[in-house]
Amino acid sequence: MSPDFTLFIKLSYLDFWPDLQLRWQQCCQSFDIPPQAAANQLEDIQQKYTGKKRQYHNLSHLQSMFQLLDQEECTDSDKSLLTWAIFFHDLIYNVQRKDNESRSAQAATQFLQAFLRKQDLQLLVQIIEDTKFHRPTDQHHLSQLMLDLDLAILSADRYLYDMYRVAIRKEYSIYPTALYNPGRKKVLRSFLERETIYYTSSFQKEREENARTNLEWELQQL
Repeated sequence: MSPDFTLFIKLSYLDFWPDLQLRWQQCCQSFDIPPQAAANQLEDIQQKYTGKKRQYHNLSHLQSMFQLLDQEECTDSDKSLLTWAIFFHDLIYNVQRKDNESRSAQAATQFLQAFLRKQDLQLLVQIIEDTKFHRPTDQHHLSQLMLDLDLAILSADRYLYDMYRVAIRKEYSIYPTALYNPGRKKVLRSFLERETIYYTSSFQKEREENARTNLEWELQQL
């Protein structure tokens, strides 16, 4: 079982919430964000990511991404920017809307505009918005890594991938099978038609083959 996805098994987020809290607090402190403002935003993050409709895009998804980020060699500034991106990228998540990424980026901007340099804030917005179609703008290395972290679950062991598949279907439960299946097939095929699913060399080497095998398997189930 892939160690970076074990959290996806039905554990209470309280088991790893202290780690997420610490990451958030340390990042906020490094940017001199007032403690009360940081606490208020973290409370909003907790409430949104623990919503009843969040079967996959929840706090365990964030924690899994952070575990993978910890394995990457990043500068402190790059890791900080990716930390913000991970916390905010699915803050707004409504399967009936098509502007979740832009609204999530707006939330990040509202919270961080007084603390980040203009160019860093612009890059953060770009990274979050790139998760809409999972294509990096200008092939920026941070966007590439963020997208790979976000889609790492595609390369999980079959047992965990199947849990992910079921969780995604539950998030889209408002749509009948006759609508969901064609849409899901379109998404899966769009990834398989790409030259590579992943953008970073480490993900391509270690995860590309498993991801393609899983996507092809899911297509056969639909």
